[in-house]
Amino acid sequence: MTVSEYFSSLGITLSHPEWVCVETAKGAAYPIELCYIIPGQPMRKCIPPDLVHTSLDFMQKAPHERLNSIMAGSNILHHNTSEYMRAFGMTVDPSPQKCLARMLKAPLLDYGDRHTDRPANGAWNFKDRKLYEPVEIPTWAVISYKRGAGVDDVIREVIDPLVTQATRMGIHITRNPLISLPAAQSLEVAQHLLAAGQQVFHQYRVPPKLLVVVLPENSADLYQAVKHFGDVTVSFQDFHQTLAVVKLMHAAFGISYREELRLNASRVWVSLHTATYHDCWISDPSCPVMIISTHVMHPAPGAHGRPSFVGAVGSLDSNAVRYTALNQAQDSRVEMIHDLESIVYEFIGRHAWWKTNLEKQTKSFPERIIYYQSGVSGIQVLLYERA
Repeated sequence: MTVSEYFSSLGITLSHPEWVCVETAKGAAYPIELCYIIPGQPMRKCIPPDLVHTSLDFMQKAPHERLNSIMAGSNILHHNTSEYMRAFGMTVDPSPQKCLARMLKAPLLDYGDRHTDRPANGAWNFKDRKLYEPVEIPTWAVISYKRGAGVDDVIREVIDPLVTQATRMGIHITRNPLISLPAAQSLEVAQHLLAAGQQVFHQYRVPPKLLVVVLPENSADLYQAVKHFGDVTVSFQDFHQTLAVVKLMHAAFGISYREELRLNASRVWVSLHTATYHDCWISDPSCPVMIISTHVMHPAPGAHGRPSFVGAVGSLDSNAVRYTALNQAQDSRVEMIHDLESIVYEFIGRHAWWKTNLEKQTKSFPERIIYYQSGVSGIQVLLYERA
């Protein structure tokens, strides 16, 4: 039985049986002529791998520049003059919608050494600033997949800029890391990174504090392999947070303050803190507070058979400026975290260990826990309320 015959048996005659069907997320297919689009529905699509770098550059623009770029895109794409748009009776308003909002005052940040600053328009100025508690990196390695790159190229384009910028910000890092140059065509990334870590261990008898992975342009497969290694194969917890992976996505090696901040934060050290945290209720030793935040990341629209990933962080110290992280996979597109109880127990244990062993606090366990979770849909809010 054809689709047209099936609907005829239901008393519905298709005017255009040759047209395509619309497939829902559950796999059901309906003739497109029988479907209606509810106004206000967002359209979600996966970003093509070759456009990831462009999208990251776009997100780094100032807010007003991003808005102007989006508005200009309507004129470039000619939505309102498209014959397909007119055929479906669709129009695109080039002006953004406006709503009333209130901007919260940014906190005063303390960079240490009597330097404070209040961010303006979401921008943190780290120029000529040192980190509050910089990390020490005595052992590390560089794995470069850049085609045609030699040892001298890696030293000049990666190591020297990174070490110079890190030293300027107070990070103590050696200038002689292990250098590995595997073939970019090979996807045995896990073996390459593990081998580099093992070489560092054999040479210094301690595991590497940092792995810097340099990727060429348009290297989506390599990027996914590196990300899988850092997130799944060898997680931060397996190395007791002695391994960090900094992914330099492209061969234009401009080492920025952002990379150094990420490097410092990945080692559970403090880059900066709010200037008023000493007087804040969070720091009250008589009623200790812990902060836990979770987020569930779902696969791209149209992707089938891929899991969702849970990312969670919990505060370690009395001032809630140091955090530890956990991640795990769960059923696809499910917002409710399956094993939240064990995550919270793990965080509380780490929190108590830190305060007992490093802060020498007598009251190591929190009396209050502030929990944040982003991205819960309206339907699944009811499940949380029942739980």
